[in-house]
Amino acid sequence: MKNFVQYLLLFLLVITALTPCFTQQYYSGDGGRNIRLAIYEPQPQGNVSGDQLTYIQSMLNNNFNRFSAIRLIDQQYLERIIAEQDAASSGRFSDEDYIRIGALVNAQYMLFGTIQSLSADRYRLHLSITESNEGLRVATFMKDGSITSLVYEATDELLKGLGVILTAEGRNELQRQQKAAVQAEQRMARDTARNERASKTGSAFDAAKEQRIDHAHRSFLGTNVFFKFEPGEIYGGGLEVEAFVPIFPFITLGVSANIGLMFPDDYKIGDGDFFSWSVSPVAGIIWPANQSIKIFSDVLFDFGNFGALNGIFAEWFTLSYDIGIQFHIPNKNYVLGMKYRGSFYDEKHYTSTFVLGVSLWWGN
Repeated sequence: MKNFVQYLLLFLLVITALTPCFTQQYYSGDGGRNIRLAIYEPQPQGNVSGDQLTYIQSMLNNNFNRFSAIRLIDQQYLERIIAEQDAASSGRFSDEDYIRIGALVNAQYMLFGTIQSLSADRYRLHLSITESNEGLRVATFMKDGSITSLVYEATDELLKGLGVILTAEGRNELQRQQKAAVQAEQRMARDTARNERASKTGSAFDAAKEQRIDHAHRSFLGTNVFFKFEPGEIYGGGLEVEAFVPIFPFITLGVSANIGLMFPDDYKIGDGDFFSWSVSPVAGIIWPANQSIKIFSDVLFDFGNFGALNGIFAEWFTLSYDIGIQFHIPNKNYVLGMKYRGSFYDEKHYTSTFVLGVSLWWGN
């Protein structure tokens, strides 16, 4: 029952995301308008559930319906005819069984095959299309991979065997939908794994909280623009690059480097440009307020130099702190962020820096 709900949700998620594309034509010519095709559930080999078989059959029906004009035998009608046949009692079908059932439902072609489990999330899908009158095989597909990815690749290959050629737009749309469907499958797999871990360990965090914590504590690389000023002394701006790696829950270590252009408060044209650079080891805390917003605070030991273009003006070693917030972009691997940085040079000098930037997540 649990697997059924998971694959039903995955199927509905994929179909809902792709519904706006149903009204467009993605094939050239008549798209196989005069072909009647029956699509059977593949036969399982190894640890393959009945829900996965139904999912494959349903996705193939939807893809053929979307990317061709082929007339498909109704799935429920086909299942009823199969149930009435003697072959159903064994749970296994030969090519002759498929052809005989195809004749009963008036199908010119039959799509059938096998799905073999190779590992927890890797399968071998072997499908073929056979002509009903003479039993000639007109198209074959066999490849290893994830179920959803294999279904989309099989769609393209098997349509070619029936003479249905996708336009460039159709091929691009098929690839786009494949990517979206695979991402949905991967998200469901991660959610399932989190639920199983939470159930086994009896963790105080439920699966939703674990998902937020997992996302908040992935390593990331950021590129920022900053604006710095010290009232009555100096102002300017520049670029910053930073990288962080999580070491404990909520705690990260990293390094920050920046280069900027600074001006004294009484700067006049012709006085000469001033520049600065610094490198900073950073220790920080990230709090996953929810899945899309993170609040963080960092402590930096900042060292570098500041001077005119004709030579070093001053070196510094400062203690700084950051307070900021990051916004995760849904279904993307990057976040937008802003932060305030206060820096203590000595008991008399304190600068304020405002930072805006984009960070790229990496890792699992």
